[in-house]
Formats: sequence, C-alpha cells, structure tokens
Amino acid sequence: MKKRLEIYLLVLFFIILGSSLSSNNRILSFTLETQAASVSKLGKVTFKDTTNSTKTTAYLKWKKVSGAKGYEVFRSNKKSGSFKKIATVSSIYYTNTKLKENTSYYYKIRAYKLSSAKKKIYGNFSSVKTITTTTNEFRFRGKRLCIGHSVNTLKSKFGNPNRIDPVNAGFLMYVYNSEPSRFLMVGVNNSRVVYIYTISRYFSYGNYIFGKKYSKLYFNGNGYTGEILLDSNNSSKSYGIEIKANSVQFCYGYSTKEMSAMEKEVLDITNAFRSLYNLNELKWSTRAAKAARLHSKDMAQKNYFSHYNKDGKDPFQRMDAQGIKYYVAAENLAAGFTNSASVMDSWIQSSGHRKNLLREGLKYLGVGIAYESNSNYYVYYTQNFYG
Repeated sequence: MKKRLEIYLLVLFFIILGSSLSSNNRILSFTLETQAASVSKLGKVTFKDTTNSTKTTAYLKWKKVSGAKGYEVFRSNKKSGSFKKIATVSSIYYTNTKLKENTSYYYKIRAYKLSSAKKKIYGNFSSVKTITTTTNEFRFRGKRLCIGHSVNTLKSKFGNPNRIDPVNAGFLMYVYNSEPSRFLMVGVNNSRVVYIYTISRYFSYGNYIFGKKYSKLYFNGNGYTGEILLDSNNSSKSYGIEIKANSVQFCYGYSTKEMSAMEKEVLDITNAFRSLYNLNELKWSTRAAKAARLHSKDMAQKNYFSHYNKDGKDPFQRMDAQGIKYYVAAENLAAGFTNSASVMDSWIQSSGHRKNLLREGLKYLGVGIAYESNSNYYVYYTQNFYG
C-alpha cells in the first residue's frame, strides 16, 4: 500500500511542478505538438510511372514533396512482411542494386523536414510500390518463349503455325501470319526453338519493348545472340527483335522451294511493318511476283543491279508486260542479303525504300528472289507494289 502511494505522489509531483520544468522540456513539448501538426503539411509521396527495373536493379522515382528536406526509402521482401529502411536521400529517385533476378520487392517512401531543433518531422508514407526485377527472356503477347524450348511448348503457347517454311540454314520456319500486327516467325530444329523473329507492338525482351528509343542493339544469352531492331528513320525507336541460337548460320545457296518461302516471308514482314502504322494489308499478286522474279533472275544472270534492265525497261514497263493495271506502283531492290529478315531491315533503314513499304494506295505486292553463285551479290531481291 505504501508503495502504491509513493507512485501516486510521484505522478502528482510532476503534474504540480509541470510549469516549472526546464526550458528544454518546454521546447520538447512544443516540438512534439509541432510534429503532430506537421504530418498533414508534408505531402504524401507519389511514385512516378517511370519507376522500373532490370535483372538485378530497381529504379524508383517519385514526385517532389513541397517543403521536404529529404526522403526515407523502406523495402520489404514480402508483400505482407515488415519494412526496413534502406536509404535516406535528398533527391527524388533511388537506385536499389544487387537484387535477385525475377523477384518482387515492395517499397514505400516518406518525406521529412527538420524542426528548429534539427529533429526530423515526417509526412505520411506513400502507397506500397511493387517492383519485380526482370529476366532477359523474350515475351510475345505476354507469353514467354526461349531458345531451346520444345516445339510442343511453342504450339501450346501460340498454336499451330499458318505455314511452315524450309530454310537453307537447316531448320524449319514456323510462320504465324494470321494477323499482321501479331506476326511471328520461329525457327525449329530437332523439335527445339533455334530462331525467333517478329515485327510487332507485342514483343519484349527484359526491359526492351516496342516503340522506345535505344542505343544498344545487340545482346547475348546462354547459347544465343540477339538484336533489338531499331528504325533509323524513326528516331532509332524499336520495331522488332531477332534472336538466334549460336548454331544458326544463314548462308547463300537456295533451293527453289526455299526462295519461294522467302518471298512469302518478305510479304509477311512487309505487312507486319505496315501494321505498325495502321496501313492496309497487301495481298499477294502472282503477276507482280512473276515480274519481280524475272527481274531478279535477269540481274543475277547478267550480273548487274538496277531498276532498269539491259533492254532499258523500267519497273512500270516490266509490270505492264505482265498485264498489271495500276494507279500507283513502286519497286524495291536489294542484293546480297542471306535471309528475309535481313533484307527487310535494309529496306526499313533506307528512307526511299521505307517510303515504298509504307506507301498509301497500294493493294498488292509480288516478290521475286534469284540466286546465282557466279554473280557479284549471289542473291537478288525485287519487290513490285501496285494499287
């Protein structure tokens, strides 16, 4: 009983003498009151949409909070786990390195300012931001596809191809072309994926996506190399991707069936490129293809490279000879490229040829390819457009 009375008297003593506490204690009391009032005055941190990640790094960016002296960054490795402060920064961004690949991390941030006593006064925490580190894998329409995947995996994700083309590099090309905007070519050898190519809005490789400006072109992985395809006539923005196993080597020398398959691939890729600009799909023209093949064959056999043949006939006269009626027509030529993807990229990088690929008013396309081992360029390509 005596002990309880002493505690009561002690508490009473502090209450009675509260007015005579030291100035330091009065300052502390004032500071506490100011802190409680200041929480609402410091705004809540809001993350920017540019927050992203790579394989082992998270890039956090947020909007500036008025009056803030700095920011404290907290992270949790579990969605419902406890958060630990990992950094204090004065900037409105933070780079969190040495993370695990393909792993989700959870972040929240609060702003702070300093009182007159140099003590931190905090604003409210931001909402929790989830950032998942990437893995450098190809995805198409959100579906993962890797070099080395089985053909059964390919079909389970994308179905049966619309066409299977022979390729002189020793594999079969599975062509998905039912919709130009979702065009995809996948090379298969011994029931395994060895080649991937697309021009589409729906591809990604790690942080590389369609329509962004990049300076890096090439990458490599476990047993493969790849290239992000950039359009030099459109601010070096990405328009597609090509990935191939180290075993894949395109070369010269083609059978008639292989050249015929490449001609159709050039049509498919042309339509895929046009779809990026919401242009109509070009239909295959047998007559235009005949005019194109005859000109490619003539160039290969007579060893020249020109829109005018040795008889002085221009593209329009050569199309006229095949009975083609048109309001608008155009021709693209190329030589020396070993496959359909490489020749198409060369035309896309050339402003004049690119204009033909994207020309409005066209309805039909014919493609002709010819190979001659004794010619200067070995393989010759002709595109004849009309509408």
